[in-house]
Order: sequence, then structure tokens, then C-alpha cells
Amino acid sequence: MTADQPAPAGGPRRRIELATAGVFAALLLVVIAAYAPLREAIVESARSQWDNAFPSQWAAYYLEVDQSDPMAQSDPEMSESFLMFASGALPGKASRLLEDRVHSGTWSPNGERFIVSSGTRLFICDRHGQVRQLTDLGDLLPTAPAIWNGDKELLVATTRDGSQKWLMRLDPRTGSVLDQRDMPLELEPYAPSPDGRWLLAVDQRSGNGILYEIATGKRILPGRREGFAAWLGDGRVLLSVIDDEGAHLSARKPEGGDAQVLADLDGLPLLPAVSSGGRVAIVEAQSGDPSAPRAIWLIAPGETPVRVAKDLGKVYFPKPSRDGRYVSFSERSQPAEGPVRIRTGIIDVTTKAVSYACAAGCAVLDVR
Repeated sequence: MTADQPAPAGGPRRRIELATAGVFAALLLVVIAAYAPLREAIVESARSQWDNAFPSQWAAYYLEVDQSDPMAQSDPEMSESFLMFASGALPGKASRLLEDRVHSGTWSPNGERFIVSSGTRLFICDRHGQVRQLTDLGDLLPTAPAIWNGDKELLVATTRDGSQKWLMRLDPRTGSVLDQRDMPLELEPYAPSPDGRWLLAVDQRSGNGILYEIATGKRILPGRREGFAAWLGDGRVLLSVIDDEGAHLSARKPEGGDAQVLADLDGLPLLPAVSSGGRVAIVEAQSGDPSAPRAIWLIAPGETPVRVAKDLGKVYFPKPSRDGRYVSFSERSQPAEGPVRIRTGIIDVTTKAVSYACAAGCAVLDVR
């Protein structure tokens, strides 16, 4: 080879560059594999992108009552429970026996993880039915279900002896405490606003929902004959309004302003409602009588509200899947003779078909 001829494409320099790139890639993989939060974030992002491109069967968790617990006859939701996982079919499989006071949880906004608490312990589950303990709060006991404030933060209301309450912010990957601050004893957190600034909380003294600003403790009360129902994905709060013309569902900004009427109802909305993926599912007492048959509405910003089921029993806590294809719910009944019955089911929004997890003894289905 003469001096003025170019070096071959596969010469030593090229091989060194390839080797260097390979070593760097190998080191990067080692770092990712060793650092669990980064590894989980990458895997979750990839799964979410895949799910958005290729929607799969639904996945859900629900509680199956342990019938050997005496409380199962009088108050099933207070009895010991099996945490059940189901994917595309019911009833599913048992993941772990939960003892003590159980607070059912909900899916993270990206649909990758599920939180549930038992006594002082919090458990993280995934959409494949795997369960692991996230943390033990020691002498602090959750007073309500843990809720997701985005994918990277959990909010848990806790108490030590019932005389004081704290709102804890936890890292959902490590269980470490990010922040802990006093919270009014009478308030139970229910749902954070999409921007994480506000909490929709229930005032246990009145049974009404209020808006609570996390940073300042500022409270906003609903107007007369109004009720805060849930958060819409665009940051507005959904309200139930009852006036001389009937019952309506409206939406407005948390700080106030003009409200937009989204739907006129035949009956009365029963609160609270649950939001997921920017959608809200809410129960309607069809005739205005809470003991009469009930319907479930699905509401999304920019779309016409849809009644996805009607003539149901005493249903409560309907929860939409993040893609809006399914709505889950629980149903409670009290026969003239015999124990209280609890069952839970899922509605296919397209076909309006309803499936139940069990004839009795299961509650609080939360669909991904």
C-alpha cells in the first residue's frame, strides 16, 4: 500500500472505535442492571410504549374475603382478605394473604404498578401478579388507601394513636419518606389533582368532599347543593350539581370560575367518583332513590358522557381503566336472611357486557 492510498475501511482505528463503543455499552448495561430505579423506569417506559401501540387484555387486582374470618359475615370489607390478580379473565389467582386492616389501592398513572396496604405495611404489585413489600411504617398506621401523586410519588395519611394525622410522601421504588407534614385529623385524602397541587379530600365530620392545597393547607368548599366528585384529566374538578332543573355534572377550575355543564342526569349522582387516565366513572341513582337500581357513567374531557351500565344493584367505587376500555365496580347487598354480600365486576365499555369476579365475597376491583 502506497503512502497516498487510503487505509482500509476495517483498519485498526475502526476496530478500536468499535471495541470502545462495545465496552461503553457493556458498562452502561451493568450500571442500569445494578441501579434498580433506573432499570425499572426504563422497563416501565418500554412496556407503556408497547401497550400504547398494541393494546392488550386488561389486568386487575381485587380483594377476596377470607370466609374463615368471623367479620366476613357482618362486614366483609373489614375482614382478612386475599389479594387477587386477574388478567383478561376472572376470577384470577391469589397473590398474598393480607392481614390486619386492609386498604385497597390503585394503579399508578402509567398502569405499571399497584399499591395496597395491610396494617402498617405497604405492598407494591405489578401487572403480572408479582407482589413485594415496599415498606413497613412501624408505629404509623394508614388511615386511608395510599394514592399516587404521579408515577413517582405516593401520598399516605397516617396516624399513631388517632389523636394526630400526618400526610406522608413516599418514593414508590424504595419506600423512603420524602416528606411528612401535619394534616387536619378530620380529612381523608381521596385523589390528587393532575398537577399535584390539590387534594380532593373527604371531611369526615360532614361527609363532604373539599379541595385541600397540599403546600399551604388552604381549603375550598363546594357551593350549596354542589359536591366535588373527581378530577378530570385537564385539571378541572368534576362537580355534581342539584338545582331546580334537576341534577347535572359540571366541571370548573379548582380556584373557581365559570362551570361547564357536561351532562344532565335522570337521577342523582352518588359520590365519590374515581378518575383514571383523565376519565371519571360515577354512580347514578337512576330514580333518585339510593336504594333503587343504579347506573354507571363514564366521562372524559372533550367527549360526550356515556352511560355504560344501568339497572345494577348497590354498586360503588366504579373505576375506569386508563385506556377507557373497561370500568370496574363493587356491589354490596344485604339479603333478608344471611350475611352481607360483596361482589365485584368489570364492564366492557364497547359491548356493555358485565362479568363478575365471584358470586359473593370479593370487593374493590381496580382495573389497569
